Amino acid sequence: MTAGTMQAVTEERIVGYYDVPPGKPTVIEFVEKLDPKNTIRFVVDGLGVIPPQVEKVGADKYTGPGLALQWVEIEGPLHETWPPPSHVRLFGDLKQAPVPTPEDKNRVEVVSKQPLVDAEKLLRDFMRRAFRRTVADEEVKPVLARVKAKLDAKASFRASDAPSGTSKC
Repeated sequence: MTAGTMQAVTEERIVGYYDVPPGKPTVIEFVEKLDPKNTIRFVVDGLGVIPPQVEKVGADKYTGPGLALQWVEIEGPLHETWPPPSHVRLFGDLKQAPVPTPEDKNRVEVVSKQPLVDAEKLLRDFMRRAFRRTVADEEVKPVLARVKAKLDAKASFRASDAPSGTSKC
């Protein structure tokens, strides 16, 4: 089974390999983090048949080996708390607010009433952990200048921390 955007093979990742005995119903459960717009693809190996062969005669007339899926359930998000600990490590206790887009009406993102002050606090904390040492003002200033430029250009607080050309969560 693979998961990913399915736009290119390089964007797929293997979720797992599962053995299903012939003629015996089998339940397979797994937990996998899927990003928005990811899909799951079931890849069946070892049957000696490929989808075009089945499509040629039609699935209702095909009598060879195959795999029948009776149901697939997807639950989520499975975080014990929201926001998850990883989000809190990056954004602290900053609030989230709805920021709907045409593609995602339920989208939320981090917002700030003092964006430059909060950005500097978040940057210093992140850089300290990333560098595993105290961070000098000279190291923070160039990054903070890029954030300020984006904020001055009316980018959202969330988009102001992304590298140029990206602003997705």
